[in-house]
Amino acid sequence: MAMREPAPFETVVPVIDIAALFGTDAAAKATVARRIAAACREVGFFCITGHGASTEASARVFDEAKRFFALPEGTRRTVRLNRLHRGYIPQGITTQLRMDAQRVDDSGRVGRVTRPNQSHSFIIGTELGPEDPEVMAGTRLHGPNQWPDAVPGLRPAMLAYQADLYRVGAALLHGFALSLGLAEDALDSFYEKPLTHLRVLDYPPMPEDADAFGAAPHTDIGAITILTQDGTPGLEVQLPDGTWISAPAPAGALGVNCGDMMERWSNGQFHAARHRVVNPTDTHRYSMVFLYDPSYRTVVEPLPALTRERPPGYESVVYGDHLARRMEATYDYDAL
Repeated sequence: MAMREPAPFETVVPVIDIAALFGTDAAAKATVARRIAAACREVGFFCITGHGASTEASARVFDEAKRFFALPEGTRRTVRLNRLHRGYIPQGITTQLRMDAQRVDDSGRVGRVTRPNQSHSFIIGTELGPEDPEVMAGTRLHGPNQWPDAVPGLRPAMLAYQADLYRVGAALLHGFALSLGLAEDALDSFYEKPLTHLRVLDYPPMPEDADAFGAAPHTDIGAITILTQDGTPGLEVQLPDGTWISAPAPAGALGVNCGDMMERWSNGQFHAARHRVVNPTDTHRYSMVFLYDPSYRTVVEPLPALTRERPPGYESVVYGDHLARRMEATYDYDAL
């Protein structure tokens, strides 16, 4: 797989201290928002410190996940991914990618392409019981999580870290609103019952000349993605000019991707970062992806305040329906 050597991320990707977003100092929040705006216009990806998420909690998830991924394949598949999009995703699943004339893959092809991802993962959503109104109504993507009996520590570890990331996501949502020149709470009504997923991934080592990705180039479907990395290189982000950059996170920092829905809300002012993972050659790489996305019935379209001087460049979508369709087009749940 021929790829250009990625540029060092330190020269391009900002590291933003978001501690002010948890406080009451409006001027300090505005400073953070300006940095977020610049990052989303220029890159679509940035790293954050001052987030308050526990490094001990993330380490516990990685420890428990390693126990899970070390289980026999048949045992892992007892909690295989279901139509609620919760459970185990085996290695080698083909992911369909959105491509257009501006977003081509490394061979230069344009259009809808597929390539198996060389990783396996375990994913949870918001923990919902049978009494939840959306569960009772049969709303897609709402329901209980699956948990492996063989690794009982995985459930408390993931739920504890998920709670930390909910708080980070809520703070970032305010930061994004301010970065768009809106009131701090302007996006809150879209997140009354956010669709969230926490996914822990294992990228096994691969030969340097392997014609495959750990995660093929893609943009994130949702609005805000928060990444927890284990320090092993492999994540790469594409700049608007087509250049790929290496995107590790400094120790204690989290990565943040601007997703398709944030690009849509911003009417194209913000850039949904296209990214990929290239597996290491000599070790396993572990990471976590937290998707902090709008409520199921949220209509996502360019925000009115951002269409006064520039006509809307994106159609409206109902986020939950859009996400469910994409998931159903990507995964053959019956065959996993």
